[in-house]
Amino acid sequence: MINSIRAEFRKLTTVRSTYFITGLVILVAIFFGFYVFGIKANSLEAQNQFWIRDNVFLIFNNVGFFLGLIGILMFTHEYRYNIINYTLTSVKNRIRVLLAKTFVMSAFSVVFFALLVGVSTLAIMFGMSLSNVDFVTQNLDFGQLVWRGLFGAFGIAMFGLIIGGLVRNQVGAIVGFLVGPGALEGLLTLLLKSKAVYLPFTALNQVIFAPGGETFNGTKLLSPGKSAIVVCVYIVVFWLLALWLLKRRDAN
Repeated sequence: MINSIRAEFRKLTTVRSTYFITGLVILVAIFFGFYVFGIKANSLEAQNQFWIRDNVFLIFNNVGFFLGLIGILMFTHEYRYNIINYTLTSVKNRIRVLLAKTFVMSAFSVVFFALLVGVSTLAIMFGMSLSNVDFVTQNLDFGQLVWRGLFGAFGIAMFGLIIGGLVRNQVGAIVGFLVGPGALEGLLTLLLKSKAVYLPFTALNQVIFAPGGETFNGTKLLSPGKSAIVVCVYIVVFWLLALWLLKRRDAN
């Protein structure tokens, strides 16, 4: 198992897409943190004691999907370049392959989130120091920031990895990942109405953003804790489906 984890870690850290995507996310976080939420903040926004925390969540919610793309590429690169056969023949039990990928992406999601939060927070603070308004003392609400943010990063990484394992085709997986949260869940929301709060990406979004209002039809949003449970159920079910397909389908 240790060898499988090492192999998956090498795959993640030896492809340019991992560094390109992570670097792009950091640049976006610096720009929005420093300029949009720092220098351009107005006097009304300056009275919000959770200004830094809320905007760190906002930045993460808008660029976090890149973490899912890394998960997709980690899985589908092997099918695109036809090296999945070496992966599957080097391990006796295919469950180890999926477990190793899950472990590595989970660990990377922690690093990704820590980098994003650190860069965003520092950028916002630096921008605030150069703005023309006086901010109230900020409350980072560190406990909420850590657990909700880390779970959000984990959830996005797992959704990306699992979609990559289910679809296998790189273009198809990326399109599905990008379309699913927006167009597909938007249509399902019209069909499910009040039950739409239980859709996977909608539930994950409710973990990252604590309920502060209502859905379009007046239904109360789920609490972050309940939303996290819903997301875990989806991850477990589709992870098992990906494992079944990995064991039953040919590696091509």
